[in-house]
Amino acid sequence: MNGANTSIEGRGLEPSAESVWRREVAAGLAALRRLAPLREARVRLERQPAWPPYQVLAWLRCGTREIRAAARDHSWGAAWGKALARLRGQLEAPGPALHWRRPRRRSAARP
Repeated sequence: MNGANTSIEGRGLEPSAESVWRREVAAGLAALRRLAPLREARVRLERQPAWPPYQVLAWLRCGTREIRAAARDHSWGAAWGKALARLRGQLEAPGPALHWRRPRRRSAARP
């Protein structure tokens, strides 16, 4: 992914579905990379006994920002589509979300 550290995991999937899942996620992350430079990305799909069974958890680091999204649905494609839309929405959002900075620490001793 052009120098970015990327982790794509699929738990509870059949081996044939996992290769398709990895390709879909790589394509989605490439689309997000056009919006902002990604330094790191972690995406995990889990098939669980809960209903709906597919859950996607995604975490991105773009510059100094960290963006997270989660989604559940009855198919892994729909769950990934929802998570991808939420990530894109956060990247495109105007306002303070784009300019978030960690607060400065105050020094303990002031003259």
